[in-house]
Amino acid sequence: MGEGNERNQLCECGSGKKRKKCCKDKKPRIQSVNMDMENPIAITSYELTSNGELKLFVDGQEVTPKMANLNISLDRPNKKIKQTLKINQNPMNLQTDLNALLHDYDFIYAVDTNTSNSLINDEYFSVGVALEYKNYKKQELQFQSSFTIQLNHKEKYLAEKLGIIELIKKIIIDKSLETNDLKILLVTDHDLGNIDRYNSREIPMIEDTDLYLPKNFTLVYASADKKNDSILNSMISQCDQEASRILKETMR
Repeated sequence: MGEGNERNQLCECGSGKKRKKCCKDKKPRIQSVNMDMENPIAITSYELTSNGELKLFVDGQEVTPKMANLNISLDRPNKKIKQTLKINQNPMNLQTDLNALLHDYDFIYAVDTNTSNSLINDEYFSVGVALEYKNYKKQELQFQSSFTIQLNHKEKYLAEKLGIIELIKKIIIDKSLETNDLKILLVTDHDLGNIDRYNSREIPMIEDTDLYLPKNFTLVYASADKKNDSILNSMISQCDQEASRILKETMR
């Protein structure tokens, strides 16, 4: 395929834009599929289909990992590699195409929380902003709404998690998740190191509580300061900017 045709293809980042208007000229990213095979194993071959599906083989027999993530990272000279996206995926259907992964969900939300630097009446004040997108016919992401979450709390480090928990409560009520099987993807730029443990329900969202991630939800990490890496990064960046603006106006 010629360069002109490649420029007019949809960008791999999932933004829905043509490549020439999105990621063509940005610094190269490293896209990888990280897997937990549970036990040491030597992959002898693999198959990558034209639609991005990945299959692994050991001596001709297909094998399935216990857990898998699609990752996007930025390799920075003389600096530590910066991970900009981490999304959990079904190990039975490994994908290298972010768009294909997103189409597995009914709704996608992003939430980011900004917090005051000083105490007000012995409490911190936080503003969270959330965006909601509907996956129309599992083919097209359509913006639905945005809303604000306001919090007063004692521990500053809990602000992001409290914002996520408040959003989850709202979604469960609004979408009647107690009675249906809608699949929800929830984007955050918080606590990258524990994303897998939250998704596996190994640990609660807040230590020493029973607040585990509900079964309908999958958490994904996206860096807010790399908004052009994917539509998920763009969503969390918008949340961050709007939360910061509202917080500054409220604190005046």
